[in-house]
Amino acid sequence: SGKVLLTIPKRSDDGFIRGTYPDYVVQSGDRLKGRLGFAIPSGSCSSGKLRFEIQYKIGDKTSDLGEWNVTCDGKFTAIDIDLSSLKGQTVKFVLTVRSDGAFIENYAIWNSLGVQHP
Repeated sequence: SGKVLLTIPKRSDDGFIRGTYPDYVVQSGDRLKGRLGFAIPSGSCSSGKLRFEIQYKIGDKTSDLGEWNVTCDGKFTAIDIDLSSLKGQTVKFVLTVRSDGAFIENYAIWNSLGVQHP
């Protein structure tokens, strides 16, 4: 399935985890692609719910690229974000995962997430 980034929000109601990546210079035609979903270590996560968020920072300013609500249904949610409006700019991508309500084995997977060039 490609490279997998496993992130686990704080084990509390509405807990979250956030990571900021190093500088990246956006090139013509770049797209941020990947799949979002759950890891299911015990075989079932029943009613787990997560919100995946992707932002970018330029200097001190943070802007949204997208937000996805994902339930534990055994399927992945594909994302494909056109970065052409950021061409030539140096950005830092910020990934956040939030538990939507109670923490119920909310082990979040960012599957094969990365910038793809044409």
